[in-house]
Amino acid sequence: MKIINEEKVKDNVIDEFKNNWALVCARKKDGTFNMCTIAWGTIGELWSKNVLTVFVKPIRFTDSFLFEDEYFTVTFFEKEDKESLKICGTKSGKNIDKVKEANLKPIVLENGITFENYKRVYVCKKIYQDQFKEEGFVGSKDIIDRYYKTEPYHNIYVGEIVTTIEK
Repeated sequence: MKIINEEKVKDNVIDEFKNNWALVCARKKDGTFNMCTIAWGTIGELWSKNVLTVFVKPIRFTDSFLFEDEYFTVTFFEKEDKESLKICGTKSGKNIDKVKEANLKPIVLENGITFENYKRVYVCKKIYQDQFKEEGFVGSKDIIDRYYKTEPYHNIYVGEIVTTIEK
């Protein structure tokens, strides 16, 4: 495991989220944790901080963990781990042991959880959380119709990147 400088991002992050996905993971005060697959996220600068933003629907079991935890991790994997990510994106940690089902091996970090086969991990200290609201969409009725017609709006979690780990 090697810790790298936050500014060093070798791969295109948009492509990573869109095509390879990632796991967002958080834990509760009792030490339990949960993760879910995400394909939407942003990385950049906000409030003079390097940040990573993830979007999770409140109906996802992982959302309550994200809401409670001060930190969250976003872990990217190699393409060959996509089957594990499919399991974490389609099954709920409320009903199954996703770690076991997806054949993942957790690594406990000081401020989060990641998994053994990581390619890159961002450890983020949460600095903002909110939820998309209908009145915030500008000229985007098609987005509401496509993504929120029968589903709740995503919650938004902005985290300051405090550590980046790369294999």
